[in-house]
This record gives sequence, structure tokens and C-alpha cells, in this order.
Amino acid sequence: MKTIKFTVNPFSMNCYIYYDEISKDAVIIDPGAFTEDEKNEIIKFVDDHELNINKIINTHGHIDHVLGNSFAKEVYDKPICMNEDDVFLLEEAEIRQGSSDLKFLLSPVLMNTLAKVTLLPLEVLN
Repeated sequence: MKTIKFTVNPFSMNCYIYYDEISKDAVIIDPGAFTEDEKNEIIKFVDDHELNINKIINTHGHIDHVLGNSFAKEVYDKPICMNEDDVFLLEEAEIRQGSSDLKFLLSPVLMNTLAKVTLLPLEVLN
């Protein structure tokens, strides 16, 4: 097994591809690619090594780690895996914070650029 590291996005987060040189099976870990150059570098590596991406893995749900989820899902069409404690960051959800209710919304405007969620107080939505 081998690992390659790509430092990506404005946060300088490390994206990894973990792969088997013999079977060519691979996973992308924290696909935080933001720019077209970063995305193309990952695609080129996968293509040059004839890798078969099986899964997209997020170690946790911080923006720098999930920034490239849409890109990776679009290119490789594989499941995105994440610790269940962080899944709410990528889904619509309502939570109570002190005396306010907050609602997490999937944001189509941001999904392909900066983030997967937008956080708004419920008062703004009503």
C-alpha cells in the first residue's frame, strides 16, 4: 500500500490517496481540492496510476476537509464516508443553541465552491 499527499485549498489541508499498487484499489481521504489546478492534479495522479477509487472518506466534517466532496463525487461517483457524529454538517438539520433555533441548509450556490452547508437562525427563514 502507498500514500500520496496533496496540499490543497486556502487552508493548506492535506488530501491523501491511499492505494494498492497491485490491485489498483484506492480511496481518497479528505478531498479538499478547491482550485481547478488542485482538482486536475488529483485526477492526473489517479489516471496516471490507473487507480480504481472505491470510496471518498472525510476524516471529519470541517470545511477544509469536505471542500472537494462535490468534485470527488462528480468525478468518481463513489460513496462519501464520514464519522456519523459529523454527518449533520452535510445534511439539513435543526438544532437548539441556547435560546435560539438554528437550521443547517444544503446550499446549492456553495456546494460547488466553498461549502456544503449554510447556517442560518430560524428567525431569518420565517
